Amino acid sequence: MFAGLMLAAVPYGVAGAAPPDAIAPQPAGIVGGEPSSTCAWPSVVALQTGGLCTGTLVHPRVVVYAAHCGTFHTSVLFGENANAPTREVPTLRCERHSDLFAVSSMDYAYCELAEPVTDIAITPPLVGCDAALIQVGTPVTIVGFGDTTIDAPEQVGIKHEATTAIVGYVSTVGIGGMGVGADAGDSGGPAFVQLEDGSWRLLGIVSGGGGDGASVQYVPAPVVIEWIEDRSGIDITPCHAGDGSWAPTPECEGFYVATEPGAQWAEGCPSAVSGPSDRCGPPWTDLVDGEPPSVAFVDPVDGDTFPAAAVVFNVLAEASDAGVGVARVELSVDGAPWLTPLGQVAADEVPPYRFEGVEVQATGEHLLELKAIDYFGNSSTASAVITLEGPSGDGDTTTDTGEATTDTGDGPPGDDTGGGCHCASDQDARPLPALLGLLGLFGLVLLRRRAC
Repeated sequence: MFAGLMLAAVPYGVAGAAPPDAIAPQPAGIVGGEPSSTCAWPSVVALQTGGLCTGTLVHPRVVVYAAHCGTFHTSVLFGENANAPTREVPTLRCERHSDLFAVSSMDYAYCELAEPVTDIAITPPLVGCDAALIQVGTPVTIVGFGDTTIDAPEQVGIKHEATTAIVGYVSTVGIGGMGVGADAGDSGGPAFVQLEDGSWRLLGIVSGGGGDGASVQYVPAPVVIEWIEDRSGIDITPCHAGDGSWAPTPECEGFYVATEPGAQWAEGCPSAVSGPSDRCGPPWTDLVDGEPPSVAFVDPVDGDTFPAAAVVFNVLAEASDAGVGVARVELSVDGAPWLTPLGQVAADEVPPYRFEGVEVQATGEHLLELKAIDYFGNSSTASAVITLEGPSGDGDTTTDTGEATTDTGDGPPGDDTGGGCHCASDQDARPLPALLGLLGLFGLVLLRRRAC
C-alpha cells in the first residue's frame, strides 16, 4: 500500500507563503505543467466553498470531486480562472461518500447541478472494457486549478495541465512524479485518458499524496459509479451497464475529443466530439428496438392497505428493456406526476428504481402509476391502488389491478426530469500533521446498474 501525506493548502484566492514555524512548505498546484488554453478541458470545474478544489463534469447534471473537499458547494465554476469564472452554475445538492480526511479509495463525492449543462462536451468516467487502461505506464493528462509554485501565488485558481503516466495501482492509482504531479487546490481533479477513437475519459480523481512534483494517489473512476448512480438516480455511464458490460444508449456519443481553434466560452466552447462509440461492442445505432420496456411495482403492490390517515412510504419498482435499455422510470400519484422537494418531476434512471418519501394523506383509495420509457421513446405503464384506512379501520379496501399500456415513440426522448496534498485549500492555511493514507484495500469495482 502507498503512504499518503496530507498537508494544508493555500486558501482560495490567497497567497501561499508558509508560516515561519511550518515543518513542511506550502504545496503548489499542478507541478510541472502549463496553463490551459481557452476552452481546453471545458468539463473541468472549480469548487470554491471553504477552499479551492477541482471537479469534473461527467454528465450534464453531475460533477464528481473529492469527499475531503466537503459538501457546502452552492455552485461550480467554469472557465480557466476560478477567480474570474466565465460561468457559474448553481448546485442542487452535494453528497460525499466518506467523511474520512485521508488518502483513500473512498475519497469521492458528487454535486448534482440545479440545471443541466448541455452546451459543453462532457468527459464520462472510465468503465467496462476501457478500465483495462488503469495499469502502470498508461499516459494520462492531469488538470486542476491549484497553484503551480510556491513563488507564484497569483497562479492560484488558474487552470493548469500536464502530461504524465500511471506509476502504481493497488486500491488507488499512483500518477505522476519526478517533478510532475497534482498538489493543493487540485483535490478532486481529474486524470484523463484518451481512447483509440480520440475521445477522453475520467480515469481517476485526486485524493492525496507526496506533492511538490511527487506522485499523487487518485481514486479509480470505476469505483465511484455505483454509489453516485444509486444516490442520484442519474445514469453517468451511457455506454455500459452496471456490471461493466456493453450496453450503449443514444447518449453514448458526443464525448470531448479536442477544443476547436479559437473557441470561446460565449459560444459554448465548441469542441470536436466522438461519434457513436463502438469501443466495447456495436454502437447504439446498430440496435433496433420497437418494443416497449416492462415495468412493475415491487413495493407497495396493488391492494396494499395502510392503517393510518396519512402515510409516507417508499416506492420500489422494477423495469427492463430488451432493446436499447430503460431511460427512466417516473411515478404519478392520483393522476399527478410525483415531484421532488424542489418541484421537479421525480425520475430514476438506474436500478433499483425507487422513489423516497412518497406521501398520501386522505383516507380511501389512491392510484399509483409507473411509467417506464426506453431510449427510443417507447413506454409502458403499470398501476396499483393502495388504501388508507380511516381512524376506525373501516376504509374502503377495494382493489384494482390496473392494465399495462404501451406507447411506441419514434426517437430518443428529451430528458424532462425537469499534497503533499489532500490537495484542497483549507481556510487556516496551516500544515496538518502527516497521516497515513489508504484506509482499506479496494479493488476495481465494476458495477451493477441498468438491466439490459
